[in-house]
Amino acid sequence: MRNLWTIALGELQVYLADRGNLFGLVVMPVILTLFLGGVFSGGGQGQIQVDVLDQDNSPQAEQLLANLRRINPSLRICPQDQTDENICNLDETESLDEAALVERVRDGASDALLVIPAGFGADVAAASAVNLPYYSRSSMATGDPVLQSLQAVLQQMNGTVVARRVGTGLAEALDAEVSDAYTQAVAEQANVLWANPPVTVQYVQTEANEAQNPNGGFGQSVPGMATFFVVFSVMGAAMIGLVKQRNEGTLPRMAVMPVRRAEIIGGKILAYFTIGIVQFVIVFLVGVVVGVNFGQDIVALLVLIVSYTLCITALAFALAPHMRNENQINALTTLLGMVMAALGGAWWPLSIAPPFMQAIGHLTPLAWAMDGFRQLFFFNGGLTDVLLPVGVLLAATVVLFGLGIRTFRFN
Repeated sequence: MRNLWTIALGELQVYLADRGNLFGLVVMPVILTLFLGGVFSGGGQGQIQVDVLDQDNSPQAEQLLANLRRINPSLRICPQDQTDENICNLDETESLDEAALVERVRDGASDALLVIPAGFGADVAAASAVNLPYYSRSSMATGDPVLQSLQAVLQQMNGTVVARRVGTGLAEALDAEVSDAYTQAVAEQANVLWANPPVTVQYVQTEANEAQNPNGGFGQSVPGMATFFVVFSVMGAAMIGLVKQRNEGTLPRMAVMPVRRAEIIGGKILAYFTIGIVQFVIVFLVGVVVGVNFGQDIVALLVLIVSYTLCITALAFALAPHMRNENQINALTTLLGMVMAALGGAWWPLSIAPPFMQAIGHLTPLAWAMDGFRQLFFFNGGLTDVLLPVGVLLAATVVLFGLGIRTFRFN
C-alpha cells in the first residue's frame, strides 16, 4: 500500500510541475464558470431604451409618455430620462432629427424610436386621425414589448376620445347643453375608469420556481464547468502520462522493480482520480463565493462527484493503451470534451434540447452526472434521487476499468 501512495504522489508532483496544467486546472475553469454563470443569470431585468422625438410638446404628448412609463416601468425614454451619466448614450453635439434617431435604432444604440408629430395634441382634442411613426429593431413575429406597451397606452387614449364623442353626441341627442366643461368632465371620467378598470387580472408568480431554483445561472455553470474540465484534466493527464512513460521506457523499468503491478496501476489511478477531485473543489469553491446552494444532502453530492470522477478516470485508462503520441491524445481529449459537454448539458440545460438529443446525450457520463447535480442543486434532492445516475456511472466505471486494465501495457 505504501508503494501505491508513493507512485500516486510522484504522478501528482510531475503533473503540478507543469504550469500549463495549473492554468487548465485553475484559471480557465474559474473564468468560464463566472462567465457562463453571469450569462445564464442575466443580471435581472434590464431596461429597454426608446428614443422619443416630441415635435408637439403638448399636454397630450406629455400624458402619452407618462402613461407609457406607468404601463412599462422597464422602458428608458430618451432624451427625457437622460442623466449626467449619459444613460441614453447620446452625444451632446448629436442632432436629434428623425433621420439621426432612426440610424441610432439601426446601429443598436436604441431599441426603438417613437415620433410624436407636431399637431398631435390638437388632433387628439379634435378626435382627428393621427399616425405616430414608430421604428423598432424587434420584428412583429417575435414580439415587440415597446410596441405592446404603446398600443396599450393608445387604446386608453382612443377610449377616452371615443367616450368624449359618445357623451357629446348623447347630450346633443337629448337637446342638452354641450359645453367645454361638460366635454372635459366626460373625458376626465373616462380617464378615471381607464385608470381603475372594473375587471382586472391578478398575476401571481408561484414561489415554487424560486424555491426549486435558488441558484440562477451559477447552478448550471458550476457543475457544468466542473464536469467539463474534469474530462480535460483527468483524461489529458492520465493518457499523456501513461503514453509518455511507456514511450520513454519509464513503465517498463517500473515493471521490473520489486513493486506489484497492481500497486503501479492503482497508484496511477489514485493520482488521476485525485486531479479530478481537485478540479471539482476548485470550481465548487467558485460556487461558494457566488452563493450557489449545493442542496441539502452533502453525502449524495460527494457520492455523485466520486462516481463521475471515477468514470472519467476509467475512460482515460480504457483509451490510453490505444494512444500513440501526445498530439493524438490532445485531439481526442478536445473532441470528447467538446462533444460530451454539448450533448451532456455542461454548457446549457439538457432539458432545452429535443428528446432525441437528450437520449443521445445520455450515452455520455457527463449527462448522467448533470442529471444528478440538477436534482441536488435545483430540487433539493437526496441520495435516493441520484441513485440512478450514480448507478449508471459506477457500472460504466467497472466496464471501462475492466477494459483498461486488461489492455494495459508496460511496454
